[in-house]
Amino acid sequence: MTTKPAKSSPITALLMDDTFCTLLMAHRSEQGMALPEQSALVDASDRLAYLHALRDGAAVAEARENCDRTKILRKQRVEAMAHLNIDMRAALKKLFTAELSPENQPSFFAGQYVIYGEERIAQSAIPLHQPETGLDDVIAIVSNLLRRSPDPCITISDRNPDTKQTGFIRVGTHAAHFTFPEAGDPKCGSRAAILHYEIDHPGGEMIFFTTPGNFGPLSDMMLGIEDRNPLYINEMPQLMAVNSLYLQEMGALCVPCGDTCITMLLRDGVLTASERPDLSGEVEEILNALEQRGVPTAQRTSLSEFLRKVEVEDDYDWGTVESLSALHPDLLGNQEMDIEMSHVFGIPKAALMEHALRLCDADVTAAQVEIDEFINGSASINLPAGRHHFYVANLASHRRNDALPAFNKVSGREDQDLIFVLADHPLDLGDDPDLVSTMRRLAPLPADPTPEF
Repeated sequence: MTTKPAKSSPITALLMDDTFCTLLMAHRSEQGMALPEQSALVDASDRLAYLHALRDGAAVAEARENCDRTKILRKQRVEAMAHLNIDMRAALKKLFTAELSPENQPSFFAGQYVIYGEERIAQSAIPLHQPETGLDDVIAIVSNLLRRSPDPCITISDRNPDTKQTGFIRVGTHAAHFTFPEAGDPKCGSRAAILHYEIDHPGGEMIFFTTPGNFGPLSDMMLGIEDRNPLYINEMPQLMAVNSLYLQEMGALCVPCGDTCITMLLRDGVLTASERPDLSGEVEEILNALEQRGVPTAQRTSLSEFLRKVEVEDDYDWGTVESLSALHPDLLGNQEMDIEMSHVFGIPKAALMEHALRLCDADVTAAQVEIDEFINGSASINLPAGRHHFYVANLASHRRNDALPAFNKVSGREDQDLIFVLADHPLDLGDDPDLVSTMRRLAPLPADPTPEF
């Protein structure tokens, strides 16, 4: 610290020192920080390789250079400026110098996770980013940081230096459960119009809800997951990270929905969630089925006008539409869920019960009470056991408007404001390589699927 440049911040001096970072990783490893191995499903991560070198205490300088690639980048920048005039070169040199500064290098950001124990910068650590902070204060701040146990589930991102694409990597005790594909957007990990996840469902009820519950133990768990999220997920572009977080720690999918009504319709193993499903192609089948179930002719006539989108003098008979939907969700879709927040969560009821039992110290009665209160106002859909495929529009993508036509093509309908699709088989969304970005589980699906989130 006593030899650092005057304009350099303490955190830069610390994280550019290989010896300090190696000792730092050894300390965090003793506290329980674990690193995953490289994933065979994505390009190798130089940032993860650097963390491995710190953990092993070997070839750290080489791993840092491979991670930062500063020499290669500098050479590329010089070659790119060779044909420019002197004024343009001078202007660009300032930009390139900032780009190549230590605090903008991947190894710097990788080291931050180790010194902070999480990706978020603790308020107490902010002075480490201020050049004027003195040596005594630095020692006190770092000492306090190292007393904190590390977050066992850290998410880091890594930019492929050749393709300039960004992939996310889970770092922690269950890091191999999901891995992000190498992709183009630094916030969500993909420019694809549709994000695709593979989810194991134990069978039975899938619970969909929009509130955090009754503010009991289950609610506290959900809010705690959000609070521990290292990516500041307060923007829609980070939807992929939101789902990684909830799917890993709670087993729940998470979808932005706005303040609209949602109808969930299950057809041939495909569950769609939309503001209003287009049932115009099924009118006769639905009306015949309702007649067989004893629904009066007047009610079927009112419903027919709604399903066929017939222009009526006044509004549709919404009382009849809603009552018939509640009584016959298999035909008209499930509209039971209360919309109180801007996100929809979905989780197997069996997984929710596992959480409740753990939080209620295995007290079955208390866990059931917690479940009943938590899912008040939720919708319940019975789904078969096995691997399910969850598709949601990537709101960060410039191509997000391509998602709805693709969904409608596979469903054979023209649903209104469709927000997600959950299918018991992979959907054929065409051969456009940039339309869908997939998250894959690293471990093979067991013969007897269990909700291992």
